[in-house]
Amino acid sequence: MTPDQSKLTRRTFGVGAAALGAAALFTPAQARAEGAAAAQVPAFPGAEGCGMYVSGGRGGDVYPVTTLADSGPGSLREAVKGSNRTVVFKVSGTIYLKSRLDISGSNLTVAGQTAPGDGICIAGYPTRIAGQNVIVRYLRCRMGDIAGVTEDAMWARRTQDVIIDHCSLSWSTDEALSVYENARVTVQWCLLSESLTMSVNPEGRHGYGGIWGGENVSYHHNLIVHHTSRTPRFAPRSAAGPDIALKVDYRNNVVYNWGFNSAYGGEDSAGINMVGNYYRSGPDTLAEVRDRIVEPTVSTLGGPGSWYVADNHVDGFPQVTADNWLGVDGDVAITRLTAPVTFPQELPAESAVVAFERVLAGAGAILPRRDSVDARVVQDVRQGTGRLINSQTEVGGWPELRSTTPPADSDGDGIPDAWETANGLNPQDPADGKAVGADGYTNLERYLNSIGRTGAANPDVRLLQPTGDALVTTSGATAKVLLVAEAAGRGVPLARVEFRAGDKLVGTVTSRPYRLEWKDAPEGTHYATATAVDATGTATTSTALPVHVNRATTIGEWKAVDVGSTPIRGAASLVDGVMTVKGSGAIGGTADRFRFVFRPWRGDGEIVARVESIRKVYPEVVGGVMIRSNLGPSASFALMQLTYFGSGMVSRFGTRVSDGAEAQTLQYPDVPEDASVATPYWVRLTRKGGTVTGAVSADAQTWHEVGSGAVELPELIFVGLAVDGRKESNAIANYGTVRFSGISLG
Repeated sequence: MTPDQSKLTRRTFGVGAAALGAAALFTPAQARAEGAAAAQVPAFPGAEGCGMYVSGGRGGDVYPVTTLADSGPGSLREAVKGSNRTVVFKVSGTIYLKSRLDISGSNLTVAGQTAPGDGICIAGYPTRIAGQNVIVRYLRCRMGDIAGVTEDAMWARRTQDVIIDHCSLSWSTDEALSVYENARVTVQWCLLSESLTMSVNPEGRHGYGGIWGGENVSYHHNLIVHHTSRTPRFAPRSAAGPDIALKVDYRNNVVYNWGFNSAYGGEDSAGINMVGNYYRSGPDTLAEVRDRIVEPTVSTLGGPGSWYVADNHVDGFPQVTADNWLGVDGDVAITRLTAPVTFPQELPAESAVVAFERVLAGAGAILPRRDSVDARVVQDVRQGTGRLINSQTEVGGWPELRSTTPPADSDGDGIPDAWETANGLNPQDPADGKAVGADGYTNLERYLNSIGRTGAANPDVRLLQPTGDALVTTSGATAKVLLVAEAAGRGVPLARVEFRAGDKLVGTVTSRPYRLEWKDAPEGTHYATATAVDATGTATTSTALPVHVNRATTIGEWKAVDVGSTPIRGAASLVDGVMTVKGSGAIGGTADRFRFVFRPWRGDGEIVARVESIRKVYPEVVGGVMIRSNLGPSASFALMQLTYFGSGMVSRFGTRVSDGAEAQTLQYPDVPEDASVATPYWVRLTRKGGTVTGAVSADAQTWHEVGSGAVELPELIFVGLAVDGRKESNAIANYGTVRFSGISLG
């Protein structure tokens, strides 16, 4: 199946010689007469790289998946336990797992393209490939956070002879796809997107692309989008791993919107080729790494490795495109190879620019059709939109995958009757499905390789209102939000546009103009999307845009102001004794940007507040109490805050000792797991003369002093609550939301 399918037609099973090539179909008797197939037959047409000759379930039995249940007869779990088989699907939809799915069978093919309807998605728990000689094609593994586990969407470790082709991996809580410490493996034409950043991972911020490695392994034509780092991390074997080298052919991949790092690792590598890849930074990419191709590292796993880095395109950085070594960061004394490492199965040469278009057209589970999630991600790459996410709910959640009636297969050989009849086979004879011809393929494989794409090209859709980070103010508990989209089908009319807030359907519009009023949007931050669905059922979801609904109330004797130039205007409300403060920007350096709810104060005293909750939007978002010399951005201050950092929550005492000085911070505990700091938690600042002391408490009775220091403060100071959004050197503005109670001055 060619990965670049610009002409999309409805699925057809009538395939003749023109579609199948010169080799004709054959009966079992003809197969026996022709003898054994050639020793090396590609897993399927288009299989390339070091795993291209994996045979999978060729010639074995057929196991049909007939249910979306987690387990039991006819389930995918039951199907992949066995060996020497090809797994086909008689149903489409999402399989919500109750535990990890282990593909433990060997000599196994999983043919996701056979699902009748919209295809198969695996959700809830990870999928692990543990068997050997395995082909996995056209599956979606979108794990999500609903089970609360820390896992990859799909992984394979310490196995051999595997090819993963045209799979879509997303919404993991660790890496999207990790395939390392293996031998003779290919990962090709896969789409890795949106691993979850601030989710359930106990290490805190995560959201990584993948850990890749092994000996004689190929990774090509994959699309890697919206990950904080590890795009990928090249990993050598661990001490307990198999005795294999790190030897990787990494070519023609497209990487978009990495966060604080792109690719790194490669310790003790025998050779890593990074050739012909396309890099496009995005809204989350930090300024200091926008031109980065890779950061070779050393660690306890090994010393400097050997690298060949050439012909990569770094969008927006022509000097790095011209000299790729300018995009190799770090001070590790690697071996710079002057020629690529050779492999038993070499990948054909292709320019990064050509690969970019082919990958966007063909990566992921495009059979039986590309779903609305992948269509959105591809649209993000083209338009330079999208962002890192913390939950799948922010982008609409799992789309509905409709199932249609599977084609009749009277003899149960995995081949529809209509296809057998059209191609001279007997729909009552199961043996002809296993028959092998001179080209080495069985009739079942020929059918699998003939399956085409259903529906039309994914429609176009864009959310016009609300705009990104729009603010809506309400005096009550809910607000009205106008949702407006523009959308168009590609060659077929649109059936409807669905508007969502998070993963909740707000409403559906069936004709232009595509606009809808969300009448009861509750206070908080929501992510709005529009999904365009055409007459064939093919869909695309728009980029999710955050909208912030803020409640307007009086706040008593307090006043609220944005200190410095904030990217999103802050807010404050007081309801039932709880002060909700929202802010953006960042406190630190020599100038601050944040939301400050304050009162003027003279002389010595203290401020105490209980931090009820901090919205887990980004690491190191500030929520705490502050004493400040003035309302200018460079004012001296003392701050006692709570924040998410590393594997948990910590408290920090921060100061700027004089106007314009660099801010300093003391942290308790040094490592989050060393002490239990979790909201609700009390924070306190005490001013006595020229000294300010910060402390925290679980119960407002027993206090732990976090830090103390001299700060230049005038007699008249400003005391209050401070919230920021931990703004970094990228295009994303986070909106911190912190709830306080028990606020007192004295």
